[in-house]
Amino acid sequence: MTTIGNVLIVGGGTAGMTLAVALQRKDIQAEIVEINAEWTTQGIGIALIGPTLRALKTIGLLDRCIQEGFGFSEILVGNAEGKITASIDHPRLLGPNYPAMIGIARPAFHKILAETSRAAGAHIRLGLTVSSLKQGPSAV
Repeated sequence: MTTIGNVLIVGGGTAGMTLAVALQRKDIQAEIVEINAEWTTQGIGIALIGPTLRALKTIGLLDRCIQEGFGFSEILVGNAEGKITASIDHPRLLGPNYPAMIGIARPAFHKILAETSRAAGAHIRLGLTVSSLKQGPSAV
């Protein structure tokens, strides 16, 4: 089996940047091409739950995300008068030292991933996309 040494990632969003960090940590060179000329994100905030928290912990970013956001393990439901009508506890899948979920501003999350993917050595190319691929004997 051929050893993979380089990977082209099409899309520099959350998934693409996370993949770049994970690959670089396995000594696989990653290059991201992103169609947008500016590397930004849309939206206000995002809630990250169990499986995402596990993935972030695996690549060493969970603690920084918690510092930049806020952790929580309970959701309170209230009515229009402000009375709490229900409480939902969520399991802490990573153990008692980590919350069940975190809330973080999308720009802050994007910044963490962008800085980390660059620091890990990923090559970032903005304003580009892939229009075709050609299969060779040992590479695409």
